[in-house]
Amino acid sequence: MIECYEIFEKKLKKLSSELFSSTQVIWCNLVNPNDFELESISKAHNINLDDLKDCLDITERPIFSFDRILNTQHILIRVIESNEIDLKANTSPTKPLGIFISENNKLITISKFNLIQEDFFNFASKTEFFSYLQVLFTLLKYLISKCDKLAFKIALKIDEVQEKILKASKVTAISEPFKLNSYIILFNSAMIDDSRVLKSYYNHNKNNFSDSPIINEIIEDLIIDFEQVASYSSILRDLLANAMDAFASVINNNLSQVMKVVGSISLILMIPTLIASYYGMNIELPFANTGILAFWGIIILSIVLSIFSLIIFRRRNWL
Repeated sequence: MIECYEIFEKKLKKLSSELFSSTQVIWCNLVNPNDFELESISKAHNINLDDLKDCLDITERPIFSFDRILNTQHILIRVIESNEIDLKANTSPTKPLGIFISENNKLITISKFNLIQEDFFNFASKTEFFSYLQVLFTLLKYLISKCDKLAFKIALKIDEVQEKILKASKVTAISEPFKLNSYIILFNSAMIDDSRVLKSYYNHNKNNFSDSPIINEIIEDLIIDFEQVASYSSILRDLLANAMDAFASVINNNLSQVMKVVGSISLILMIPTLIASYYGMNIELPFANTGILAFWGIIILSIVLSIFSLIIFRRRNWL
């Protein structure tokens, strides 16, 4: 699918997809395009076809490159499709989004998923557009704002998980925190790479941006926003890791407590067992000829020694 937009009266206006090669088009957004659409965009805007196809690979990592032959800039970042936490999918929370700036200053975005949703246009409704740069920066602000909202929800989820960990007594309780930890690590890695890519784009165009303090300030703010989300997600990752370490300590402590109780009980039961073993030997023993008195004497002695051992263990907090 191809969506085309022009700047009309300082606002984004949607055009027919058939006008993707028109000079009035400022932005083309491709969502899961077919081979024909990829080839058409490649020819119309003089973009490397292989670079376009790479953006549809969900494992592709963030990168910035400049094609000196075609004079096009290629930005690939990883962003979220939804700012809701989904731990059931067992996939990366971020998806690749390719951004191309053609030689004639046309903006082309491409992704396998619908990463630029309808709420983007509500987000951009108060912005005045003059060129592709405003479109690009507004788009990046929109994407990082979604990531920021997801980071906030992750923080709330960690608080919830921490409470579960403190009350947990079984190893199976670690399943959700373990999935959340993997989720945060992948999200944090993507944010760090995105900020690095944005810096590379800024450094490459620094001379062009130097003439415009406003653009310079906007791109620097965007870099700071990406870095802040990356830093915040790193803190969240450490918080969850500490909670998981605490859970492991609780489990080990519980196991030690159980083993201490079992050991103490074994020692207490060993006393009557030891006495019974002695008097079970087929030899002459003290009080062996006193009849029933010897039996009750052994029972009472075993009980007294067991109670005495129990009192000692209780005073030492072993039981």
